[in-house]
Amino acid sequence: MTGYVTAAEADGYIAAEYLGSDPGRIAWEKLDGTQKEAKLMSACVKLDSLDFVGAASSPGQPLAWPRNGSDEVPPAIKHAQIEIALFPLREDTGDTKMRAQLRAGGVKSFSVGNLSESYDAGCGSPDFMGDPKIRGLLAKYLSGGHSTC
Repeated sequence: MTGYVTAAEADGYIAAEYLGSDPGRIAWEKLDGTQKEAKLMSACVKLDSLDFVGAASSPGQPLAWPRNGSDEVPPAIKHAQIEIALFPLREDTGDTKMRAQLRAGGVKSFSVGNLSESYDAGCGSPDFMGDPKIRGLLAKYLSGGHSTC
């Protein structure tokens, strides 16, 4: 187990959620088992750094979930771990790569003709929380300690 999900579970989720032509899925499928496990563990650490509603079910448990006396980890938390692991792979492709490079270079906004984009550098939330799918999976479990701008 690499956090809340295994690499095999992540493979199944990604195959079910993403088209075979999706750049993130293609990048994931090129990783070997050790690389997938490393991405999942890193995602678990990032996920567990968020402020969740409630308390861990057992004092001293190694992970943030399960919570509130339950023995179960909600599917949305498991799916969020996979999405967080996949997020940098999707960031390395196309328009998202360009946007990440702009933000990393200190660009706060830009315009092309009538189109403009602005980036809130002071948001304070992890980069992956800007992903609508990840935000949606986690929304009802967050205590409000992290901005989701």
